[in-house]
Amino acid sequence: MSKKPSVYPAMLSRVARVFRESIFLTINTKDGLEYHDTFTGKMAVDIICRIIRTNDRNLALLLGRSLDSQKFFHDVTYQHRLRDSIHEVYAFNHIYSDSPISGTGVNGVFTILTDCYSPTCSRNSLCYSIACPRRLEQQARLNMKPQGGLQRAVSRLSLHDQDETKSLWHETVPKSVLDKLDKLEKMRQELIYEFIYTERDYVKDLEFMTDFYIMPLRNPSNNIIPEREREVFIRTVFGGVSDLLRLAKSISEALTRRQQQQKPVIQTIADVFLQFVDKFEPFIQYSGNKVFASFEHERQQQVNMRYASFLDAIEKRPESRKQDLSSFLIKGIQRPARYQLLLGGILKNTQPDSPDYPDLLKAKEEIEKILGKINIQTGESTDRHKIMVLHRLLGKQTLEDKYNFKLSYNNRIIYQVTLNRKRDNEKIDLYLFEHALLLVKHKIQNKREQYKVFEKPIYLPLLFVNSGYDIPTFRTVINSRINGSIMSESKAKVDSINTKLQINFMGLGSQQVHTTLNADDVANQNQVLSQISSQQKKIMAKYDIFSLSKYETRRFTGNNKINCAVPCYGGKKLLYGTDSGVWVSTVRTISITNNEKICSDPTLVISKEYVTQIEVLVEYSKLLVLSDKSLFEFDLSCTDSLDHAKNTRSGRLILSHVSSFKTGICDGKLLVCCIKQGNNHSINIFEPPNPFDKNKNRNKKYDIREITFSSDPISISFLRTRLCIGCTKGFEILSMEDGKKEPILDEADPSLDFATQKEIVNPLAIHRLGKDFLLSYSEFSFLINRNGWRTKHDWGIFWEGNPTNIALFYPYLLSFESNFIEIRDLKTTYLIRALIGENIRFLHSNEHEAMYACEEGGYDVIVSIDFLNLKPKEK
Repeated sequence: MSKKPSVYPAMLSRVARVFRESIFLTINTKDGLEYHDTFTGKMAVDIICRIIRTNDRNLALLLGRSLDSQKFFHDVTYQHRLRDSIHEVYAFNHIYSDSPISGTGVNGVFTILTDCYSPTCSRNSLCYSIACPRRLEQQARLNMKPQGGLQRAVSRLSLHDQDETKSLWHETVPKSVLDKLDKLEKMRQELIYEFIYTERDYVKDLEFMTDFYIMPLRNPSNNIIPEREREVFIRTVFGGVSDLLRLAKSISEALTRRQQQQKPVIQTIADVFLQFVDKFEPFIQYSGNKVFASFEHERQQQVNMRYASFLDAIEKRPESRKQDLSSFLIKGIQRPARYQLLLGGILKNTQPDSPDYPDLLKAKEEIEKILGKINIQTGESTDRHKIMVLHRLLGKQTLEDKYNFKLSYNNRIIYQVTLNRKRDNEKIDLYLFEHALLLVKHKIQNKREQYKVFEKPIYLPLLFVNSGYDIPTFRTVINSRINGSIMSESKAKVDSINTKLQINFMGLGSQQVHTTLNADDVANQNQVLSQISSQQKKIMAKYDIFSLSKYETRRFTGNNKINCAVPCYGGKKLLYGTDSGVWVSTVRTISITNNEKICSDPTLVISKEYVTQIEVLVEYSKLLVLSDKSLFEFDLSCTDSLDHAKNTRSGRLILSHVSSFKTGICDGKLLVCCIKQGNNHSINIFEPPNPFDKNKNRNKKYDIREITFSSDPISISFLRTRLCIGCTKGFEILSMEDGKKEPILDEADPSLDFATQKEIVNPLAIHRLGKDFLLSYSEFSFLINRNGWRTKHDWGIFWEGNPTNIALFYPYLLSFESNFIEIRDLKTTYLIRALIGENIRFLHSNEHEAMYACEEGGYDVIVSIDFLNLKPKEK
């Protein structure tokens, strides 16, 4: 250890401040109960040793108890002081405040670690003062025998202190009875006796809380709590106490009756407990309310001096046994854990042939189930409270309006830690949720801590984290993928010590996040990396909702890249549209159980420049090809011919100056809609002739209908009887009967201002979801009804990137942009998966499959996302 401490160790306020900044709060278990935001006694002593730079754990323990005595932290059971043990769990006092101040509430001087006031005192010579803090150290260095100095008198019990040791069972029965029992049975009877009298004590504690806290606080004449918030306060802090008291009285009376019936040696006890175990719901509800009760109690204590004085007065009463209100509030949570310990002890000392043994097994099993429910309820309540505090500190509207980030009370906080920013030595709080990462900056202004969002919240599927000096880039992310998804480093690099414990964060999106923070130690650094990568793996496992198949040909590169692709003949062939023409490959599956597919070497079947779109009209056995802004028609049979020159000549020009086209069924007819290039803001619509209809002339020119709009058309969607055209000024509905056009959004709805007030928008697609319509733009997606008014005002998707295409596979919505594909859950709107790639291009989608192209190793590959043929889950 370094000889120089990080702070002057004698000043308790400074030690407390550094201790609170350095300690790592987590979930610890004691007696079967989980305690959130706590630390172990061993961890506390380790931190204090590091702060004061010593290897003497006893000295650190003494210093820790000085902090404990000022109620800086407390044992979660309120039973003892700080102990250097991994099994003892402690929590800070006043951890629930949503407006924390910079102070710790700790003051005082730890005299053992003070410097001597004598200027001539040194470590290597004996100081003249017998009160010198270094005296024992100096005597040890000089090999001197310690001399007696000032002695402290042994303190006696105060007049008001009473010996509260409980009488034992063997003290209450005759010796003749004891002589007949073996050692095992004696221990069993002692535990049963403890079970009964601790239940009586539990009833007394609940009655004390009712008589000395609840009733005086409710009394209007005392006016301790303002009248307007009195009942809400009592319901929040003491809610469930009356139910617990009724239950405890019933259990205690039943146990006492059994004791009177079978004394002095009780034969069966578990059957009495089993009568009440199905009525333990008040324990679960009370545990869920505990975090909110503590928060309200601490808040009122800070802002209401009359309430604080009332608590001090009650604590000084002899009936309270020097316990404060918090120690009484925790008893309703800890009692089930005590049941488990006592029942386990009784079971351990009970013979298997005893009539009580089967009931004890069942009782122990039932109470373990109750403890499991309590832990779940406590965890959910703690997370809800943390979300509530974050909303207060950061502003719920700020998170939703500025960052499009919604935190609901169902979001769990998986991990929380404080990191450092090298510049200005700022403290950054890291919150890892199940689905996202939030970084919060806090600094002290006017002796109060101000909280702000440090960086835009990052969804975990778009987050990459590593350690060291290697700042992550998009290339780093590409090389760190697992099945197309980002996977962060799970462990710090070996050279992390030389990098000042750096943790680098990169978040993909239209507003990329790049930031570097520093951990306090290597363990902290590894914990951050491990927690993030572990949660990313859990997300991938939880949302394993599709299968990926690659079509690799190693044929198409930057000079001849893939612009479009479409399967045909039931997926047995794949048509590519490239810069040099249309190519075809035969596709086959390796095996029934394996989704990997093999493509034959592509063959050129149509030689046309800059093929940007292909569409197969299966019913008509036709192939539509958009080449260099001209739309051509070919027979589908040309894909079977290897004579690409002949196939090319067989093409028939339909339209020129076409930027894109789309085919679909509208009003029972197959239509081809083409978006025209130029300043006319128009589309062309025609119905291709059926080649199998003998009454129609196959060589007849198409009957092309032109429709103009007020702004440039961008996208086309087919509804049942009408077309929806996405223009730069918004979606417009086109009636096929009379050509009438009208905006799909009703501008009278003020909740649509974010979409209607924009001068230029980029509409991508419209989908029908039940009675509503899902409108998707390059920035957001939302729901409207058939009248153009928004529905579900609290529902909306704001894309992380700038997508150019949308695909719906209910209940999932996919958006495609050049660097990643977002997969959203339509029920929660959360980003549940993201597929990362270089130069991603959307190609094709049908009822269950979407295809896209991306670059890998200098070549274009095609990837299929199939929501029908899911991968078999690994067991």
